[in-house]
Amino acid sequence: MKAKFTKYYGKSAKELLAMLSEEGHIDIAPPIDLYSILNVLGVRLDESIDLDRLDTAGSVSIGMDGVPVIWINPLENSFLPRKRFTIAHEIGHLIKHIDPNVGMTEYIDTRKTLNRKASYWDSKEYEANNFAAELLMPTELLKEHGEKIIAKYRKLTGKKMPIDRLISEMAKIFNVSEQAMRFRLRNIGAI
Repeated sequence: MKAKFTKYYGKSAKELLAMLSEEGHIDIAPPIDLYSILNVLGVRLDESIDLDRLDTAGSVSIGMDGVPVIWINPLENSFLPRKRFTIAHEIGHLIKHIDPNVGMTEYIDTRKTLNRKASYWDSKEYEANNFAAELLMPTELLKEHGEKIIAKYRKLTGKKMPIDRLISEMAKIFNVSEQAMRFRLRNIGAI
């Protein structure tokens, strides 16, 4: 039996969301429902404590039964926005990099590989981070909700909205960290 996720192999986060929406699996609205995405992809989420992997933030692998498993270290991912980003990052690896047909069946992310400042940052980690950001904070939704928040603020105060306040409100809506929201808004040229 072919693994469910292979249908979406190589897609961008935007393409994945569009396909899942067209197929009736999810509504594209913040916060993005990662658990529904995991279910559609046939992924088992493991949040158990593994004392042998304390330096690992998360991983994605294909089990002996062919079922993809995303493991997230609950000690590294106790903050819900961090947990959501790690899950989305591992989905990125699954969709973009895991190909059982060529023997690529596992990605392991440590604190160092998830750190953008790490000296050995590689293109696959960069790609998985961008995938996670696009999955959790789709550009169209950012624009739609950002415009509403700014318009409401202007109407109430008659002033320009401070960037930090916009970031804070947007982070709450999308259930991501303020740091992730700031980076995403910068990356798409919104701030």
